[in-house]
Amino acid sequence: MADADGELLVLLLDTNLLRSDSAAGVPGDVLLQQVLLFLKAHQLLSENNHQCIIALQPNGSPVLYTLSSAAGSAAAMPALVLERVQQLLLETPAAGLQQQPEQQQQQQQQEVALAAGLSRALCYTSRLLPRYAASTRHKAKPRILSLLAGADTPLQYIPVMNCIFAAQHAGVALDACILGAADSAFMQQAAHITGGVYLRPHQPAALLQYLLGVFSADTATRASLNLGIHSSRSSRQHNSSWQVRAEAGAGGGSSGSGGKGKGYSSGGGSSGSGSNSEGGGGLFAAYSSALQQHPLLVKALTTAFLSAIGNLICQVFIEKQDIDKLDWKRINTFTLLGLLWVAPCLHFWYGSLNKIVTLQGNAGALARMACDQLGFAPLFVGSMMAILTALDGKSDKVIDTLKADLPSAIKANWALWVPAQFLNFRFVPAQYQVLFSNVVALAWNVYLSFATRPKTA
Repeated sequence: MADADGELLVLLLDTNLLRSDSAAGVPGDVLLQQVLLFLKAHQLLSENNHQCIIALQPNGSPVLYTLSSAAGSAAAMPALVLERVQQLLLETPAAGLQQQPEQQQQQQQQEVALAAGLSRALCYTSRLLPRYAASTRHKAKPRILSLLAGADTPLQYIPVMNCIFAAQHAGVALDACILGAADSAFMQQAAHITGGVYLRPHQPAALLQYLLGVFSADTATRASLNLGIHSSRSSRQHNSSWQVRAEAGAGGGSSGSGGKGKGYSSGGGSSGSGSNSEGGGGLFAAYSSALQQHPLLVKALTTAFLSAIGNLICQVFIEKQDIDKLDWKRINTFTLLGLLWVAPCLHFWYGSLNKIVTLQGNAGALARMACDQLGFAPLFVGSMMAILTALDGKSDKVIDTLKADLPSAIKANWALWVPAQFLNFRFVPAQYQVLFSNVVALAWNVYLSFATRPKTA
């Protein structure tokens, strides 16, 4: 059940789903009726539940319903939404689509103003949040549920990610139900970062059952439900468990083994086995999944690879070495250091730093950056230079090398890493901070490889 003091739910409804040629394969009027039944059920869970419905269109994100638009009567919601949807579909007819090539038609249907809708929803929740937060006992997060038809639009990546981080900062959970042919990497990240739920149903015709079974419970109630998983598991695994239970319910719970499905998990029933979808949200989604399951190993392998690339760039483009004369010992040294030293150090340091400095916003980012660059960085850079010098067979010259090169190396480190680490600690989620550092470190590894290269007599 929902929080007795009510819940704030904003629904983003992709109007492409309401057309006769919807990517969901379900008639638009049938799908809309199921959505309205879900919203009515949500209202019945608590008389204090507050709803807002926003349409997503290619040219904007008009509001379909708020309690104020219904003159304070939640019972008027279905009629108001039906009337407004009919107006929107008449204003943006799909007749011209039939004359276009199929690929172009699909693209036009899929591109909606997701970032604009998320921004409007966040503004609405921000306006109501102080009053809502003061009235709730169980502290359920406000939710934004996105019901989408299409794939991600690359041009919207930056504004959508800005909305995701804004939601994370405001304590708003982003849920997503995808009814198209492919997963949405944007919304997978949104659900993971904000503690929401991501779902792509195998059977869109049973949408009402998915909505009632997965998205009815507020965030506080979800935490107390027995989902068959441990709280320490990643949000992606959490979403997969929701998917398994929804599929078992929609498919009748029959046992059997499943092949590749449309969502995170697949299979014909509760005891079936399956694998991830072929789309899977792309390379980044696959990396995120591996990172959540094996964080230290994935960070170590990533760091080792980028360390090797940095040394290779240094030799080829700065030192102008011929390919057949590359110093593979240096490359292997940097690779092993990245694998066995750099990644573990950063993994545990960032984990500890985020616990030590609990401030949020710019003040927290500045405090973490100061601790990192004034405390950790000099020790870390010095240890790297000492290890590289020793591995080069010059253990007796470690002290001399540090005296000669460490001051300039620290200055170069600060020039690159002070702004980079502020951005890292301010805007990058904790689980991706080592990855961000690895990308920036590609340039740093080039410098460090050059600074510690064997000197010719």
